[in-house]
Amino acid sequence: MDNQNANNKNIINNSNHYNNNIYMNTGAETTGASDGKTHYLSNNHLSPDYNGTGGQTHLRRRSSAYLDRQQLDSCRRLSAVSGHSIAMAMDIKRKSHMEGEGHREGDSIDVPEHEQMSFTMKCVYTSIMMLIHHNFGLSVSGFAPSYVDWTVMLRTNMTYIGLIPIFQAIGGICGSICGTLYKWLPRQLVLLFVVILMAMATIFMPYSTEIWHLYICIFFYGCGVGAWNNSNNVWLIEMWQKRSPTMLLLSQGIYGVGTILGPMVVKPYLSGISQSDKPTGDNMNDTMAALLASQVSDKLKTPFLITGCIEVIGPIIMFILFFIKPYKFTSLTKREDEMAVTEADKARLEEERRVIPKKTLIVCTAIFFATGFMTENMYVDFAPSYFQFVPNLRLSAQTAADIASTMAIALAGGRFLCILLAMKLRPHILAKIFSGCYGLAQP
Repeated sequence: MDNQNANNKNIINNSNHYNNNIYMNTGAETTGASDGKTHYLSNNHLSPDYNGTGGQTHLRRRSSAYLDRQQLDSCRRLSAVSGHSIAMAMDIKRKSHMEGEGHREGDSIDVPEHEQMSFTMKCVYTSIMMLIHHNFGLSVSGFAPSYVDWTVMLRTNMTYIGLIPIFQAIGGICGSICGTLYKWLPRQLVLLFVVILMAMATIFMPYSTEIWHLYICIFFYGCGVGAWNNSNNVWLIEMWQKRSPTMLLLSQGIYGVGTILGPMVVKPYLSGISQSDKPTGDNMNDTMAALLASQVSDKLKTPFLITGCIEVIGPIIMFILFFIKPYKFTSLTKREDEMAVTEADKARLEEERRVIPKKTLIVCTAIFFATGFMTENMYVDFAPSYFQFVPNLRLSAQTAADIASTMAIALAGGRFLCILLAMKLRPHILAKIFSGCYGLAQP
């Protein structure tokens, strides 16, 4: 036992020696069969003298796949911290365990080819998700330019309108736990429902007659955002595995394009009349206030109806695809991966887990994202209103919407630039660069 522990320690410290020698004596083999299935065999099925050159290469890849699987699981956990769905990540892990149930070490595990998602279907589902994410950016970016008009429509002031992001955030927290429904309902149908919920909430916002009506619409919109935005990222990680970083960055870039177009949709329908600009006293009775509120509401109904209908396009396509080619998550199971590794693999991972301060890293990541999103939302949500009220400036609502769209161009450009930088720089370098940019951008 002491010799084995010493050998494991040497393997951890010398990866080259590990790669060249260990894989000759352990691993798993895959064999093709005429029944259209792939059979994964454990070490027990290999002959003692199985040490061919091709076998070494194959076994090295199989053991590397085990390490990649552990890293992907870590990515999913970190994704949950950065705003992605914890429930979705738990659902992925649960399905992976279910696939391996009933298979003992040494048994063959059949993965029918017709159940595996093809590259074409991955592209189809990814395209639909990109479309939905774009439309999400299109709708949410139209709210901020409308804040001033909402003060007139609801006969209130900016103090209460400024609470809108809070109700959206509360809804987002509630929506993020909807992943628990995946245990009983198909994921596609759940996400289809929450995106339609976002669309309906968007359409009914201009119909609000009281401030609490708007709060309810914003809350349900936030529920849809929490469910969709979280699940979208974890879903991309699940489908694309090693290619998921590029897809995640591309998804955020597409979202940025939507935020550019959102203010442009509402711009022609903005009045820019605030409650403080209206005449007071006897010249402004309740009848006139109600008439002005009705006029503003009627104008806002058109752009919000447009964005709401656009949001429904993605769910309709996904609903049709559910009956044509429903999404199925297939992967190598945890037990299957364990068949292809040695105790040295596990010792190596345990050493990494011991050295890396995982809990500290998660807390720091959560704080970083919380402060980053706080400053970003502060500018994006309130800049159009600020530009209309700031002394010696007092821009029109249309000009404020133009500035909001210009700010979104910088947002989208930075996200697409990140895709190119990610090809050349390591993640921690990117984090340092953009953290510095955040700090320098603060007034």
